[in-house]
Amino acid sequence: MAKDPIENLKIIEEGIIAKAMEALNRTNTRVKAKLLQQHLAGGGDTSLAKRTGSLARSITEEPATQEGNLISAKLHAGVVYAKVHFGPRGSAVTITPVKAKMLAIPLAAAKTGAGVARGSPRSGIWGPTKIFRSKAGNLIIWGYQAGKGAGKGELTPLFVLKNSVVIKRRIDPQVDLVQWAKPVLIEEIKKGGLLKVG
Repeated sequence: MAKDPIENLKIIEEGIIAKAMEALNRTNTRVKAKLLQQHLAGGGDTSLAKRTGSLARSITEEPATQEGNLISAKLHAGVVYAKVHFGPRGSAVTITPVKAKMLAIPLAAAKTGAGVARGSPRSGIWGPTKIFRSKAGNLIIWGYQAGKGAGKGELTPLFVLKNSVVIKRRIDPQVDLVQWAKPVLIEEIKKGGLLKVG
C-alpha cells in the first residue's frame, strides 16, 4: 500500500470498482442464459418459439464499463425484428407493409417444419399463382407446392394477404430480466466480498 492516505483510498476504490464490474459481468452472463433458456426457447406466454435461431444467436453481452459514478453492462439483440418481441408486458406492435400493398402471411404449405416461410409469393418457386377470396373475405394466394415443378400438382393455398398484423410483445425486459437480475447481482456482489453475507 502507498504511504499517502489519498493514494491508499484511490487503490481501495479501484479495487472495489473492479470487483463490482466483475460481479456485474457475471450477472449479465446469467441474465443472458435466462433469456436464451426461458424466453427464446418456446413454450409459454413470455417466450418465443424457436424457428431459425437467429434471434438467440444475435444476443451478445457488452462487458461492464464505468462512466463517472455509473457502472453498467448491457445485452444486445442483433436482429432488427427483436424490438417487435421486446417491450412492456401487454403492449403490441402493428406491422404494416413497406414495399408492397399488403403483407403476405405464409400458410402451412408455404412454411418449413419450424414455421419459417419457404419463400415469398414472388419467388417463383410456386409456379403460376392465383388469388382467390375466401368465404371469410380474405385474399389467398394459391400456387403449387415447392419441389413439385412449376405448374404441376394441385393448387394449394400458400399465403393470406393482410393490410396489417398485430404482434403481442412477449418479453418484458424490465420485468423478465432487470427485476430478476437485482437479487442475482446482490448475490454476485456478496461472492466478490463487497457485501457481508447474511
